[in-house]
Amino acid sequence: MHFLKVRPILGFLGRGLLLVLLALMIAACFGSSKEDTPVPTDTPIPPTQAPTAAPAPTATSVPAAASSGTTTTTTTTTTTTASAAPTKPAAAPIVFQIDPSQSEARFIVDEVLFGSPNTVTGRTNGVSGQISIDMTDPTKTTVGPIQIDARSLETDNRFRNRSISRFILQSNKDEFQYITFTPSSIKGLPTSAKAGDTLTFQIMGDLKIRDTTKPVTFDVTVKADSPTQISGLAKTVVQRSDFGLEIPQITGVADVTDQVHLELQFLAKTAQSGG
Repeated sequence: MHFLKVRPILGFLGRGLLLVLLALMIAACFGSSKEDTPVPTDTPIPPTQAPTAAPAPTATSVPAAASSGTTTTTTTTTTTTASAAPTKPAAAPIVFQIDPSQSEARFIVDEVLFGSPNTVTGRTNGVSGQISIDMTDPTKTTVGPIQIDARSLETDNRFRNRSISRFILQSNKDEFQYITFTPSSIKGLPTSAKAGDTLTFQIMGDLKIRDTTKPVTFDVTVKADSPTQISGLAKTVVQRSDFGLEIPQITGVADVTDQVHLELQFLAKTAQSGG
């Protein structure tokens, strides 16, 4: 009897469950259609959706591009700097030192000796000085003071030598031992020179003999024998009376000219050449 009562109840429950399942299936298929319906292509994207899609990739992309551009610029700048030829430093002037063993200072004066014309030449190797030359621009040449040991001057006559030392130049005195030429300017130098070239120019300066200093101009010819050696001749004419150089009374000597030729024949070397 109980079995017969339960069966109608199960049949009723089975039909109820079937109806519930059908309702759920219908809801699954049609209940959310409003949200899943695709947006037509011509339908504008609602403004509320734009910030969620576009900004994120843009924010990520822009820094990457900026970083790439900065790296490229830095690389280009570095490459340009590296490829540019470095500025070549200006060539240093070459300093030539006068070699006394191969140089000579001399004076030349005319006189009458025992009634006959005679030319007297006094010589010395006691010469010192420096010449600085910029071969790329010889106009920058400078010449240091040139010093001559007047005490070592000699002629062909020992009596004349003694007279020069004691009375004329008075080089036996320490304060008058040296004749000094101090250059002040140079005129006529070319703008370029190289080994083998011969340069002709003038050097103006002050010549000191004993206690008298006078302006003097030397005509100079210099040859660049090699990159480490130059040679040349400097000459001028002075009046001995301008320097107060008087000739003592000497038997047989007469008419000593007031005009005196001064010459410096020199050879100068750089320190690298061992001079």
